[in-house]
Amino acid sequence: MFNFSPKTRNLPSKGFIRIRAKSFAVGVVLLLLSATLLRAQNPAFLPAQVRVVSTIPSNGDLNPYGVATVPQQFPTGAAVNPGDILVSNFNNSSNLQGTGTTIVRIQASGPASVFFQGTPPLGLTTALNILKAGFVLVGNFPSPDLSGNCSTAQAGSILVINKIDRPDARPQRP
Repeated sequence: MFNFSPKTRNLPSKGFIRIRAKSFAVGVVLLLLSATLLRAQNPAFLPAQVRVVSTIPSNGDLNPYGVATVPQQFPTGAAVNPGDILVSNFNNSSNLQGTGTTIVRIQASGPASVFFQGTPPLGLTTALNILKAGFVLVGNFPSPDLSGNCSTAQAGSILVINKIDRPDARPQRP
């Protein structure tokens, strides 16, 4: 059988415990200091004032998927301006997946408006980006029979939309 005998355990000295506590405190201070410095170097991701707006356009599209901010270097004379936020909708007004067709524009002030409206079925996704050259890219995952059923969904694509809300077959250099 087994013979168990209690073993004595060497406990760390008080000096060792103090050194560990001081090292931990210094580590916490350095971590907080580095976080403060990083925050000072990098601007906030969200704007200073957050607005509450609806992303449901007049056609009733729902389920916002993609969100992108128009960069400061975006060309002037466009349907969107630097600082605007674009939101793509994945569902239609019946809340069927893969049938949304709109990208909503949210300005710093004023009501939300439709930046782009395609023809069904589109199912605009989270793949939403805005290029400084004046193009908006958005991915889609369409439900071609408009059933909203993933089993009938087809491979999507990346739509290239120019700065005045028109699909563009091939981007041109500015």
